[in-house]
Amino acid sequence: MAQKLIIYGAGLTGIGIAEYIRQEFSGLYTVAGFVDDKKAKHGYPVPIIGKPSDLKELRDSKGINQLVLGFMYPTDVRLQMGLELLADGFEFPTLVDQEIQDKFEVSLGRGVIVYNKAEVNPSVKMGDFVAVNAYSVIESSEIGDGVVITPQVFVGAGSKIGRGTIIQPGARIMYGANVGEFCNIGPNCVVGMNETVRYKTTIQNLP
Repeated sequence: MAQKLIIYGAGLTGIGIAEYIRQEFSGLYTVAGFVDDKKAKHGYPVPIIGKPSDLKELRDSKGINQLVLGFMYPTDVRLQMGLELLADGFEFPTLVDQEIQDKFEVSLGRGVIVYNKAEVNPSVKMGDFVAVNAYSVIESSEIGDGVVITPQVFVGAGSKIGRGTIIQPGARIMYGANVGEFCNIGPNCVVGMNETVRYKTTIQNLP
């Protein structure tokens, strides 16, 4: 029987995740509803059932302990929210095709989402709450917690991406590059081979 889950965020990315689950994971999960602190309703046929502050009450009343984080921004807030909800005992399924999970030395954290049409090669290590959008290519590399990779991004072998970084569409992280924590790699930017990018935004209370 499919497990019920709640999607955190009812915007377009949240709806996209709901459709992805419906199309690819319907035997495992069904979306019971969304929580959102800005929206009260939308046109999608799955309701908004509360605000994020209602999650514990929803868990107690409906028995739903599974959550999925939408692609909220900024990424530091998204990561911190995920960590706080983990500490509160919520669970985050990994929404990744089994073929990717079965590849040699692929390691996936909690709450990872990899859309179909994204390519993940062997020996990729992803932390918690990593999101990889369609048409991106991830070669053997290390992807930190909370990284968001948008469409048509290339991440080369031997590279490291620090936690909370967002990589915008069309960007290329070349072989052996080292990207620091909470960076914003702009659209179509190139981080060169073995180059180090260290820009870090201020963030509070992360362990």
